[in-house]
Amino acid sequence: MSDAGIVLVTAIVVAALLCLYVVWRQRRNRTKRLIGDLLSRGLPGEAQVDFFEVVVEVGGERRKAWEFLLRLMYSGREFAWL
Repeated sequence: MSDAGIVLVTAIVVAALLCLYVVWRQRRNRTKRLIGDLLSRGLPGEAQVDFFEVVVEVGGERRKAWEFLLRLMYSGREFAWL
Protein backbone atom coordinates (compact mmCIF):
# COMPACT_ATOMS: atom_id res chain seq x y z
CA MET A 1 0.00 0.00 0.00
CA SER A 2 1.34 3.40 -0.90
CA ASP A 3 1.74 6.34 1.47
CA ALA A 4 -1.32 8.01 -0.05
CA GLY A 5 -3.41 4.90 0.64
CA ILE A 6 -2.25 4.77 4.28
CA VAL A 7 -3.08 8.45 4.74
CA LEU A 8 -6.54 7.91 3.22
CA VAL A 9 -7.31 4.91 5.46
CA THR A 10 -6.08 6.82 8.50
CA ALA A 11 -8.27 9.79 7.61
CA ILE A 12 -11.32 7.53 7.24
CA VAL A 13 -10.66 5.86 10.61
CA VAL A 14 -10.18 9.23 12.31
CA ALA A 15 -13.40 10.58 10.75
CA ALA A 16 -15.34 7.50 11.90
CA LEU A 17 -13.98 7.80 15.44
CA LEU A 18 -14.84 11.49 15.49
CA CYS A 19 -18.43 10.74 14.42
CA LEU A 20 -18.76 8.10 17.14
CA TYR A 21 -17.41 10.56 19.72
CA VAL A 22 -19.90 13.25 18.66
CA VAL A 23 -22.83 10.81 18.90
CA TRP A 24 -21.61 9.64 22.33
CA ARG A 25 -21.37 13.25 23.61
CA GLN A 26 -24.84 14.11 22.32
CA ARG A 27 -26.39 11.09 24.05
CA ARG A 28 -24.47 11.81 27.25
CA ASN A 29 -25.62 15.45 27.27
CA ARG A 30 -29.22 14.42 26.56
CA THR A 31 -29.10 11.94 29.45
CA LYS A 32 -27.68 14.59 31.80
CA ARG A 33 -30.41 17.02 30.73
CA LEU A 34 -33.15 14.42 31.30
CA ILE A 35 -31.76 13.52 34.73
CA GLY A 36 -31.51 17.21 35.63
CA ASP A 37 -35.13 17.81 34.60
CA LEU A 38 -36.30 14.81 36.57
CA LEU A 39 -34.42 15.82 39.71
CA SER A 40 -35.63 19.41 39.57
CA ARG A 41 -39.21 18.32 38.93
CA GLY A 42 -39.26 15.50 41.46
CA LEU A 43 -39.97 11.80 41.30
CA PRO A 44 -43.46 10.29 41.23
CA GLY A 45 -44.78 10.04 44.77
CA GLU A 46 -42.68 12.91 46.17
CA ALA A 47 -44.47 15.84 47.79
CA GLN A 48 -43.82 18.97 49.82
CA VAL A 49 -46.12 19.77 52.71
CA ASP A 50 -46.48 23.09 54.55
CA PHE A 51 -48.75 23.92 57.48
CA PHE A 52 -48.82 27.57 58.56
CA GLU A 53 -50.88 30.33 60.11
CA VAL A 54 -52.63 32.88 57.87
CA VAL A 55 -54.93 35.85 58.42
CA VAL A 56 -58.25 35.66 56.54
CA GLU A 57 -61.15 38.06 56.29
CA VAL A 58 -64.57 36.55 57.01
CA GLY A 59 -67.60 38.84 56.94
CA GLY A 60 -65.41 41.93 57.19
CA GLU A 61 -63.63 40.57 60.28
CA ARG A 62 -59.99 39.43 60.29
CA ARG A 63 -59.34 36.06 61.84
CA LYS A 64 -56.37 33.74 62.21
CA ALA A 65 -56.59 30.40 60.49
CA TRP A 66 -54.30 27.51 59.65
CA GLU A 67 -53.58 26.55 56.06
CA PHE A 68 -52.46 23.17 54.84
CA LEU A 69 -50.60 23.18 51.51
CA LEU A 70 -49.56 20.05 49.62
CA ARG A 71 -47.54 20.20 46.39
CA LEU A 72 -47.02 17.08 44.28
CA MET A 73 -43.53 17.53 42.85
CA TYR A 74 -43.83 15.38 39.74
CA SER A 75 -47.07 16.88 38.38
CA GLY A 76 -46.68 20.32 39.97
CA ARG A 77 -50.27 20.21 41.25
CA GLU A 78 -51.12 21.85 44.56
CA PHE A 79 -53.82 21.28 47.15
CA ALA A 80 -54.67 23.89 49.79
CA TRP A 81 -57.08 23.61 52.68
CA LEU A 82 -58.00 26.27 55.29
